[in-house]
Amino acid sequence: MNKNDYFEFEEEGTDFPFYRDHKLFSKREGVGLLISIILFAFLIFGPVKFYDRQEEIILFLAITIPLSICLKGNFNIFFKKPKKDDVLLVILCCIGCMFLQVIFAWLIFAFGFKSGANTVNSLDWLLLITQFIQIIAEELFKAIVFLLVLYLVYKYTHNRKTSIIISTIVSLFMFGLFHANSYSLAYAIFAIGFGGFFELYPYLKTKNLLLSIIVHLLLNLFIMSAKVLV
Repeated sequence: MNKNDYFEFEEEGTDFPFYRDHKLFSKREGVGLLISIILFAFLIFGPVKFYDRQEEIILFLAITIPLSICLKGNFNIFFKKPKKDDVLLVILCCIGCMFLQVIFAWLIFAFGFKSGANTVNSLDWLLLITQFIQIIAEELFKAIVFLLVLYLVYKYTHNRKTSIIISTIVSLFMFGLFHANSYSLAYAIFAIGFGGFFELYPYLKTKNLLLSIIVHLLLNLFIMSAKVLV
């Protein structure tokens, strides 16, 4: 690959896992990633019912156990030590995400749709811990969907930029769709899904999923705190 295959915003010397020198992930790794997504979807839309904070923990295990087997426990592929420059990136992405979600939410309400959002009455340590676990699972979900679609699209187009654009759209759409049980469909897809672009952006830029998790966590803490205060 040459420099023309990369977007200007991407950090030099980095690339997505299983995606080096045209050698994408093996069938075993691909099946492992696919199983984690199928299991994740079944637990959300299937007949299984959860109580209290069981759902966050079970979904976390459903996405991490197959992935851990696939990666042989080497999660360094996804998580790296943050750099000093990443602090500004996280702050800007938090601001960008809030702005984007407000715009999408305003448009949804302007067209007569409702959010159907759940409310938060109080904050406690159990809620904060399960929220953190849930955020890790959700960002892993987005990254895995992104990589699977990246593999499929690149396999037929051999165009890295096109593959990244399509993979990003599908990943955000799927993430939003998986929130349709808790929110209205329009709000879930646009405000939560596409409105969360700046949660995924740090991963696209640095290939470090930890930064996306931090952005997502800070946004959720801000939103939950605002709901409690209101």
